[in-house]
Amino acid sequence: MALIGANELKRKMLIEIEHQPYAVIDVFFASPSARGASTMVRTKLRNLLTDAVMERSFRTGEKFEEPDVVLVPASFLYSDGENCHFMDAATYEQFALAAEQLGEDKQYLKEGIALHVLKYNGEPIAIQLPPFAELTVIATEPGGRNDTGSGGNTKPATLETGLQVKVPLFIKEGEVEEASKLLGRNYPVIGKVVQGAKRGQTLGFPTANLELSEELYPKKGVYAVEVVWNQQLLNGLANVGMNPTFLPAQVKEGMLLSIEVYILNFHQDLYGEEIQINFKKRIRDETRFNSASELMEQIRKDVKWATENVFHRHQR
Repeated sequence: MALIGANELKRKMLIEIEHQPYAVIDVFFASPSARGASTMVRTKLRNLLTDAVMERSFRTGEKFEEPDVVLVPASFLYSDGENCHFMDAATYEQFALAAEQLGEDKQYLKEGIALHVLKYNGEPIAIQLPPFAELTVIATEPGGRNDTGSGGNTKPATLETGLQVKVPLFIKEGEVEEASKLLGRNYPVIGKVVQGAKRGQTLGFPTANLELSEELYPKKGVYAVEVVWNQQLLNGLANVGMNPTFLPAQVKEGMLLSIEVYILNFHQDLYGEEIQINFKKRIRDETRFNSASELMEQIRKDVKWATENVFHRHQR
């Protein structure tokens, strides 16, 4: 197996250090300050076994083995209190992970939910949840009369897995709430901006089209997102789907999902740049419009809703 040089490290790469698997969270190449000194590679790494994060520097000549880590599809079966039981979707092999090991992840586990399992040297070590899970509200106080949930007001609620969340005031017991798997951050997708058809620019809403390498995406729809680029945090809308306005009603089989991002109040060219999208809140399903004008009107509504209910709320 070919070794990975420190000078080849990139974000999201996996390397093995002292027989432990690590994911590269961030990497920075520091130029030498003294003549004859070598360039140093500063990294932030996450241990895949312990989830601990550390910072470590390497010389560019250092090399690392690539760990035997794979991400495989699986589903959650049941919990017996001490362990959570899963089934490998490819081999149908059943396995268990300690509930304590899963931490907060177990509060998003519903029977039959599809997810991914991280295996190291063939052994399951962690799970990767889907970005959103639909869970039933089992307990919450009633909202006010004629309350539509406008203005960003929320109330506490308990979901069927025991997860405590905030929901809009109009949500009632027995209804399904889309719970975002946060763990202190929003679900991220990283991709390179590629050339698109530039239809959004023609409509007055220029979008960044992403070239993706992820295997797990949010379900199709429109989302309020946070875009991370060049150490800036930018608000935007993302469409995950197949550009329904410009396709026939029957979408051709085999077409791949795409992600298009409209960044609010942003006018720079991002072509060829790598950006990170943090999915904050799902707004609506992807919709096929009869005309470009209908789409433009809906985008304006989406921007208004996201600004009032997501972006301004997070700034308070």
